[in-house]
Amino acid sequence: MIISSLNVENFRVFKGQHHINLEPSKSQPIVLFGGLNGAGKTSILTAVKLALFGRASLKGNITSKIYSDYLEDQINRGDGNLNSASVALQFKYTKLGKPYKYKINRSWALEDEKIKESLVIHENDKELSELNISQAQSFIFDLIPLGVADLFFFDGEKIKEMADDEDGIVLVEALKKLVGV
Repeated sequence: MIISSLNVENFRVFKGQHHINLEPSKSQPIVLFGGLNGAGKTSILTAVKLALFGRASLKGNITSKIYSDYLEDQINRGDGNLNSASVALQFKYTKLGKPYKYKINRSWALEDEKIKESLVIHENDKELSELNISQAQSFIFDLIPLGVADLFFFDGEKIKEMADDEDGIVLVEALKKLVGV
């Protein structure tokens, strides 16, 4: 999987629409973010994970209420009138030697004091409209297992945690997830 871009709208520190180009190149094969506290580094990482994994991006077995509250908290309220947010991730993926382009758009809105979430997947610019939200999430999990994501999407605190782990337990657990043990 090669991530091409991330679009966020009214998400955490990002008010309005923002496009973030994440396309790596041969001369720059790794994407790194740096900035002051509160600049949006963690928001970008959170948006990627949320776009892909939704509720499962929060660790543990959480209730629908906790997830709804979490989504509501992710909305940048700006002047107080905003009540929806979205994250969209575009990436390239190769299956059985054939290249595919995917766009995953997860959006949510506060309607009648309840959060309504939607998940839309485009494969090679064609919407997979036959999938309901649960099927769409399963489709994504089949492409990118949740356990593998922890090896590729991490912030400085996660690196410090791995470096400080004298017994290597954190790394061992990550590798177990990678191979499905």
